[in-house]
Amino acid sequence: FKAPAAWWLVFYIIVFNVLPGIWSLHLPGGGDGVAHWAHIGGFGIGMLYAFMIGFPGEGKKEFGLEDAEKFYAQGDHFHAIEHAQNLVESATENAPALEVLGKSLAAQRKQQEALQAFGQSIALYLKKGQRPDAARVYLVASSHYETFALPAPQQLAVGSAMESAGDYRNAALALAKTFKTYPDA
Repeated sequence: FKAPAAWWLVFYIIVFNVLPGIWSLHLPGGGDGVAHWAHIGGFGIGMLYAFMIGFPGEGKKEFGLEDAEKFYAQGDHFHAIEHAQNLVESATENAPALEVLGKSLAAQRKQQEALQAFGQSIALYLKKGQRPDAARVYLVASSHYETFALPAPQQLAVGSAMESAGDYRNAALALAKTFKTYPDA
């Protein structure tokens, strides 16, 4: 059966630390409960720190992306778009959410919005140095729209990433598209 991880964590803390710690208080001489109480204190400090650095928000983003990808895979593009847009609105530099948004919009034949999402996703991946991810998104966008082209520096970076990965056919196509789209490049 499935249960949220938080429930298992609470179960573990109570059964293996709190109860033995309380039991040790009743033993003659105080017992060896120090280790149990040290673990409980460490857990509490860890949870406090997690909340201070934004732990709940990170979980929502991660699960939101999983949900968007799941809906896309199931063909439920409406809900995939909804989840991806929520993620993009909460954090504009979310390349994976923009990628799912682009694929879902393309599936719904919303070309302008899809092209914009794909372009933003690729630009963010390149900005973060994630060239293989940028190349992957470029190939997805190109599979939906043959004329899809990026600004010349991005187009060259994506073609170069494909060449570095040994995908020479797609690298040649991407680089050739650069010179067709930007003859002065």
